[in-house]
Amino acid sequence: MLVDLHTHSYFSPDGSGTPVQGMAAAKRAGVAVLAVTDHDTVAHIEPCFDAAERVGGVRAVPGVELSLALRAQSIPELHVLCYFPDRAAQAWRQSAMISVLDRIRDAHEGWIGRVSREAGLPVGRLHDAQRRVAEAGAIHPSAVPSLQAVKRYAGADEPELWVATAAARNRLRSACGPDTHPAFPDLAEVASDLSALGAVLVLAHPSRYGWKRDHLESILRTMQAHGLQGMEAAYVPRADDAPWLVALAHSLGLTVTIGSDVHDLPNTASYGYAEPLRRIFDSYAQHISQKVLNE
Repeated sequence: MLVDLHTHSYFSPDGSGTPVQGMAAAKRAGVAVLAVTDHDTVAHIEPCFDAAERVGGVRAVPGVELSLALRAQSIPELHVLCYFPDRAAQAWRQSAMISVLDRIRDAHEGWIGRVSREAGLPVGRLHDAQRRVAEAGAIHPSAVPSLQAVKRYAGADEPELWVATAAARNRLRSACGPDTHPAFPDLAEVASDLSALGAVLVLAHPSRYGWKRDHLESILRTMQAHGLQGMEAAYVPRADDAPWLVALAHSLGLTVTIGSDVHDLPNTASYGYAEPLRRIFDSYAQHISQKVLNE
C-alpha cells in the first residue's frame, strides 16, 4: 500500500488532469490513499470523492494547500496543508473555511492588480489569459486567480505577455515595502477558525524554503502556537532531507506526512512517479500521520 498526501489536479492553476484521471493514475501506481490538495480552493474535494468511488481501490483524503503568511517570523508566504479527516463533518463547506479562502483569493487578486499596474497592463488582461487556459480545458474555471495560469497561457501563445508580467513581478519582489508580495492572511489570524473545523494543519515541503535547522525549528514552534500539528517531512522531491526532518518533527511532537507534490498525475508514468514515492514510503511508513489518515 502506498500513501500520497500532497498532489494537485486541474483545480490548481499550475495543475493538470481531472480528479478521475488523477485517481486512475494513482491506482495504476499502487497508491491506496490519495490526498488531492489543490491550491487555495476546496472545489476539488467532492469531485475527488466521486472520482475515488468511480475508479475504486483508492481512498480520497480531503485537503487543500493554503497560501498563508507568518509575520511573526517575517515570512510573507508559506504553504500549509489543511486536511479534514472527518469526512462526515464536511468542514470544507463551512462558512469559516469559505471565509479563509475568500481572504486568500482577495490576496491573489490584489497581487495580480499590483503586477498588472507595474507592467502597464489592464488588470483584465491577466484575467483574460487565465480564462483562456480554462477554456482550453487545461485548468478548471474555479481555479484561484494566479500568475501561474498566465504563464501557462502566455508561454505557448503570447510569450511577450509573460515576459512583461514576470519582469513586473520581479521588480515588485525586489523592492522594499508592504506591497512586494501577495497580502495573504496570517496563520495567527485564521488558525482558531481552522482548528474549530477539526482541520489538521501541516507545514508543506519545509525543505523547499532553504531554512537551516535552527531557523526551521523556530518557525515550527511559532506555528505550533497557532495550531500546527504536522510537517511534510517525507517530501518525495527532497527525500534526502527526510531523516533530519522526521527527527525534528518527532522532537517537537509534530506528526509526519508524506507527499509527492505531483501536479500532473495523469502523466506520472512518463516520469517515474511510483518508485521514488515507494522508496520514501517504505522508509517512513511507520511515521505517517494517523491523524490525517483517520484510521
